[in-house]
Amino acid sequence: FQEEMAKVFVKNRRAVVIGLGGTRKSHLIKLLRPKFKALGYKVTCIAFTHVAVANVNDVEYPAYTILHLLHRFVGNKRNKKK
Repeated sequence: FQEEMAKVFVKNRRAVVIGLGGTRKSHLIKLLRPKFKALGYKVTCIAFTHVAVANVNDVEYPAYTILHLLHRFVGNKRNKKK
């Protein structure tokens, strides 16, 4: 089923993967990332928890927590001198 859904997501050229624990979201994400990268998209995985990040993190496709990205981008803007 995940492979079929991956094809639908790629055909529509967008994906948001959410669901309850144990529904194989990480597996679906691992199927989607190379397909989107092959189309020229930059793929970034964002998760609420470090556990979820660890499930999908990869050297080629890094994953981050939402808090990490907020600190990385919003924090940098605050610290810049005018």
